[in-house]
Amino acid sequence: MALTFPGGIAFYDRRSTACKEFSEMEAPAFCRYDIPDGFDTIVNAGDMIFVNSPLMRDHEGFYIYSTVSGNVCEVNRKIVTVENDGEFVSVPLFEQIQKPVLELTSDEIISYVKSCGITGTFSGEPVYRKMERSLQKARRLVISCVESDPCSGHVRSFAVKNADGIVLGAKLVMLALGIKKTVIAFGERDTKVASAFEKVITHKNMLVSAFVDEKYPQGDDRLLISSIYHVEIPFSRTPEECGYLVMSAETVFNVYHCLKNACCVTKKALTVAGDGIPSPLNLMAHIGTPFEDIASSYQAETDALAVNGGIINGRITDGGAVSQSTNVLAFVRPYKQHTDECIRCSRCASVCPMHLIPYMFLENHQNGRHGDNIDFGIYNCIECGCCAYVCPSAIDLLGMIRNYRGEASIVYESDEPDDLPDISNEAVFFEENSDPFFGATPESAVDVNSEEQSDDDVEALPEADESIAAAVREAESTPSGGDSDLVSIPELDLSEIGKKRKKKKKDFGKELGDVLKANPEDFDEKGDDANDDCK
Repeated sequence: MALTFPGGIAFYDRRSTACKEFSEMEAPAFCRYDIPDGFDTIVNAGDMIFVNSPLMRDHEGFYIYSTVSGNVCEVNRKIVTVENDGEFVSVPLFEQIQKPVLELTSDEIISYVKSCGITGTFSGEPVYRKMERSLQKARRLVISCVESDPCSGHVRSFAVKNADGIVLGAKLVMLALGIKKTVIAFGERDTKVASAFEKVITHKNMLVSAFVDEKYPQGDDRLLISSIYHVEIPFSRTPEECGYLVMSAETVFNVYHCLKNACCVTKKALTVAGDGIPSPLNLMAHIGTPFEDIASSYQAETDALAVNGGIINGRITDGGAVSQSTNVLAFVRPYKQHTDECIRCSRCASVCPMHLIPYMFLENHQNGRHGDNIDFGIYNCIECGCCAYVCPSAIDLLGMIRNYRGEASIVYESDEPDDLPDISNEAVFFEENSDPFFGATPESAVDVNSEEQSDDDVEALPEADESIAAAVREAESTPSGGDSDLVSIPELDLSEIGKKRKKKKKDFGKELGDVLKANPEDFDEKGDDANDDCK
């Protein structure tokens, strides 16, 4: 039985692109880059730019870069449009230095990530901010290879293709933050993904695997932590503050790739699906590719609506373009939906992964009881859309919640507890899974905390080089932040990271091939203990 969370919806028959290879799309003639809130453009119409040339920046010095070379043909309040000359002339983001990667401090690695303009592939949040929040706090790195949408299939294909780069990126993040253990999470039937990682993971006490249930929305950070560790993160805290840093497989790969090549993220993996396109596919497209170019290249129906974000909680878009946070682009046929009154069947409440009561939000909204909506936790909604999907009256509960939260300007103070969860007794268990179609699940199980470790025990870190322990001590004594004048890494050799571990009274952990037979009662007991610390 796979690790799971209460609520959610299972879609086992929708992933038609799960085993498909990526289709490479040529760079478009014109690339469009959306201007996020808080960003100011630093180019003007007519400017000549190159690959890695900055287009806009925020007040913290975080840049968004061009992925093609050519001329800036339009700059307005919403977008920057670049005409592609097809040459792809690039300029390096950094100058070269001779410092070995193992001697890089935490601040230096985080500053590299910031300078490369890397954002999360799901949240769109700059990765350096999550890493800054994780300094001296996060003790576990969770890499998500879980699909974000019922139609999504590109995540597992990307993980199989780039397993080695994902592992190297994980080692870089662990080195930067002093994290001692990484858990790679993927679906219970993703045996190809499990096999791909098993081939490239050499330090099996540092990186372990977890099979999770293929429910939607399993890809959410808080739900993934809840599934693996049975810990509920308070909404007044971030997962990083509670000891867990969750990053997607593509984000971790981008950290390694961009630091190695001194470049920005130029391409994005996504799934193109829906009933308005002849054949769903996994696509590798340039960032800035307009959605209409994708529609014309893959014969989408002319009247099909482009939905960015997936079929459950996506948004209909007109004139959008591929960004680092684009994961599913669905072309769907328009139709009219008849809506009835709420019958209070509570289906929405039964599938809500956040344990909310969506039909009460609707009732309070209609009656003007805005304070009650806050008490019922409307600001804790993750906008997964499960409630609207199962509603027999076809009420757009997700749209109502989005509109309400966008219109209401209410400042409230959370009553969540201030204490943080204690993960000293955490454990991850894996159970065997057998499926004749997908193949037998590898017999892989690891106790992720087979030996208790203290936060100050830097000697338990990989000791391939004494500079690792020095980097961790530097991270613990030096606050993060600041813009340092950093330069690129010409070649990253991470093969020595984690090669040796100091053994004290007993072995550090079991090998990946040892099977741990999990007792469900023991698992629940450990989960309840961790939960108590979050209350």
